[in-house]
Amino acid sequence: MLRFKRISRAIVFSLLTLTTILLIFEEHVVIPYWLEPLGRLHPLTLHFPVAFIVLLVILSLFKKSLDEPSFEKIHTFLLSVTALTTAIAVIMGFFLHLEGYGSTSMAVHKWTGLALGYLCYVLLLTNYSTWLHKGVLYISFVTVIVAGHYGANLTHGSDFITQPLTEAKEQEFDVAQPLFSNMVQPILKSKCVSCHNPDKHKGGLDLSSLASIEKGGDNGPLWLANNVDESAIIQRALLPIEHEDHMPPEGKTQLSAQDLALLKAWIGHGANPEVALAEVSDQDSLYSIASQIIEKFNSGPEYSFGFADKKTLEQLNSPFRNVIQKSISSPAIEATIFGRSTFKIDYLKELSKIKEQLTHLNLSNLPISDNDLKLIAQFENLELLNLNNTDITNESIQLCSSFKNLTSLSLSGTSINEEVLNDLESIETLSEVYLWNTSITDSMLIPYRKSMPEVNFELGYVPSAEDKSKLTPPVLPQKKHYVVDNEKIILEHKFKGVQVRYTTDGSEPDSLSTVYSEPFPLGDSKIIKTYAHKEGWKDSEVQTFEFINKGHVPVDVKLKYNPPPNLSGKGALTLIDDIKGNDWIDPLQWIGFSEKPLHATMDFGANPPETEKIIVSYGIREYGEIVPPKNIEVWSGNNKDSLTLLLKKNVSFAKSDAKGRKLKSVEFSFNKVSHRFYTIKAEAYDKLPNWHKKSGKPGWLAVDQILFH
Repeated sequence: MLRFKRISRAIVFSLLTLTTILLIFEEHVVIPYWLEPLGRLHPLTLHFPVAFIVLLVILSLFKKSLDEPSFEKIHTFLLSVTALTTAIAVIMGFFLHLEGYGSTSMAVHKWTGLALGYLCYVLLLTNYSTWLHKGVLYISFVTVIVAGHYGANLTHGSDFITQPLTEAKEQEFDVAQPLFSNMVQPILKSKCVSCHNPDKHKGGLDLSSLASIEKGGDNGPLWLANNVDESAIIQRALLPIEHEDHMPPEGKTQLSAQDLALLKAWIGHGANPEVALAEVSDQDSLYSIASQIIEKFNSGPEYSFGFADKKTLEQLNSPFRNVIQKSISSPAIEATIFGRSTFKIDYLKELSKIKEQLTHLNLSNLPISDNDLKLIAQFENLELLNLNNTDITNESIQLCSSFKNLTSLSLSGTSINEEVLNDLESIETLSEVYLWNTSITDSMLIPYRKSMPEVNFELGYVPSAEDKSKLTPPVLPQKKHYVVDNEKIILEHKFKGVQVRYTTDGSEPDSLSTVYSEPFPLGDSKIIKTYAHKEGWKDSEVQTFEFINKGHVPVDVKLKYNPPPNLSGKGALTLIDDIKGNDWIDPLQWIGFSEKPLHATMDFGANPPETEKIIVSYGIREYGEIVPPKNIEVWSGNNKDSLTLLLKKNVSFAKSDAKGRKLKSVEFSFNKVSHRFYTIKAEAYDKLPNWHKKSGKPGWLAVDQILFH
């Protein structure tokens, strides 16, 4: 038994030393593919040290129940096996973490795991009867709990324990909010995020937020807008469940038929993270599928009145009035009128067309007086009425007693006083009243809280749903990033009634900045900063659009070799389409070459411009096979069959260049020439360098734009 202990001690020391060295230099470590299966055995081996350490603690507690020789044999054998399995689990865990685990949880897990290995080694060196041995044993017990906790975070997600409680909450849907956050993201969270999160991003993919989703993974983007069949998430979900690439993997909760149908419809509609159901045509399959889901979760109260006419709703919507149906399955309507300075009483009168269906009315910050409230009395089905910061007095509140269903009344910032509380007692359905910034104090409310115990009187300001909502930034519908001088730019926002403000000099936009009304010429800075504003909503984040002068545009482009279908973009036109390729290496925005080189000939026609600079832009994907070109040549002349070499450059490719997803470019400067034809040749690597994760495999060159100045 002692010999077994000595051998175990030597093996454990060797494995721990090797693991320590690998951890110190892990940024430079590349694990061969044949060792990767060993890493995937880590979840199996880690259970042995956990169980054995617990057994060692139990054994030490019952030491007196065993005779000394028996205890020593059992303890020596169990301790040796514990140390061995711990050291093996630690080095296997190191192999596994190189597959894409990188986070605080991972850092704590791997270092506590290594510490546990050394603690077990100390146990092998010390006598079981000493206090040092006992102390280290109990420290090991605590360490295995800590390491196990952070390991569980990596495997199941940090909210694994509380997830059933949070998911049990009733899901709510709002047709005015983006479908992505309302419906798509919850699917990803429940079915995908446990394996693709900041702690455990398998395949380089983190699906915990929109920003991380847009970065894509090692194999590219999660989905391709308007291309359901080529979207990775759909392809993986449709594979046989036993297939190794099927997602979610066998044993995990699978996507339901409804989940798949929604994802397909949303991707097919354009995968726009900002689009709301209210903006989708009722003839679209996405509308039909999402409506079924909403109907399931948003049953809501039943109403005796029918649905309003859709054309009427469309007519009532304007830049100063927002009228929407609260749910696909409910006829109830909410309306908000904006703008004190632009308010007209007709905006309120016209709502009589939907007086039966109107249940929520927001008139906050408007010049509404007591006389105007007589118009509001016709909306007998009102459930919520917001009169914050209006010009009403106590007299208006008497009219509210006619509302049979009113549950929420907001009177903050008005001139009402204590006398109004008597009138509120007559509204039997009332459950909440907002009285912030009025003359009413908490002491005045004491008797009314007793007489109306079901009513919550709030003296602190609680914003409405509109106030809480934050606008999304404006978008660039033309999606062009390459422009000519004085080209006019279009800005757009999907939500009605939003005011878009912008600057063109690089300064931050504010309330005094220009309000967008029509296309405008770009400034010299080639930068637009813009944000969205709407009364009753939080301003959006500032969105920055940077543009590049596209220079001279050829009249024709020809490719000698066609790119493969999986990275064919728009063919030759991709090189001059004015759309900047994203760092996903989207197949629609790039053209790729591997076995055959890029060989593009640009024709500038009979009157070619003077050119002194050429820029070739390309993309890189982290540790993928899309890498910089090996070299680039520029040939030019007036006869396309006899061009001369103008310039040639070898492009450097170091290990640091392979990290991340990025857009790069090579620039050629030369004396001015006026040639009709320019041919750009670029070779991909036939074999990637030894330090590369895909070493020995051919590289891919992904090209976006070629610019002439």
